Amino acid sequence: VSNSNIKVKNIVESQGFENITHGRKQGNEDRMSFFRKGIIGDWKNYLTDKESSMIYECCDKNMKILNYEN
Repeated sequence: VSNSNIKVKNIVESQGFENITHGRKQGNEDRMSFFRKGIIGDWKNYLTDKESSMIYECCDKNMKILNYEN
């Protein structure tokens, strides 16, 4: 394993949900925190169809490039 791979692994782990929320487990909501639940797709429970459409219009190309959407 190369030194750069170890650095990337450490960065990814340090930015995991539990680390950035100081130990809160994914699925536990804190409405006062910037980081809500840590559940993929949970945004769908909060945005209206109109808001979702606006995001897709603005970001669709980049979301595909970054593999967030097919």
